[in-house]
Amino acid sequence: MIVDDHERVRGELAATLARSGAVEVVGATGSAEEAARWLTERHPEVVLLDVKRRDGDGLDLCRRLSGNGHNHAVVILTSYLSGEEWRGAREAGATDYLLKQIDYKALLSKITEVARLAPGPL
Repeated sequence: MIVDDHERVRGELAATLARSGAVEVVGATGSAEEAARWLTERHPEVVLLDVKRRDGDGLDLCRRLSGNGHNHAVVILTSYLSGEEWRGAREAGATDYLLKQIDYKALLSKITEVARLAPGPL
């Protein structure tokens, strides 16, 4: 599942992942509330989450998504690296922290890797 409030980024990421055939995109939304609801409806193994959000703090959303008792990993996608944000992501329960500019093959590999592992902090 993809949670990014930038429609173009969300759409391109969803299309790229879907074309790969390696993963199934079960949802792509810009809404924090929709993302929280979809977790219980769609049961994604991995949530790709942009933390710089217009509808609130992405790390708060990460806490909500990580702490709801479902078996999924939350991977933070960000436009630039920040030590403070990385620490915050770890404390919020993120499984990994990646730059949005990551090569799609590396992203697919990371998604596959974290899907196999039990979710947990960085």
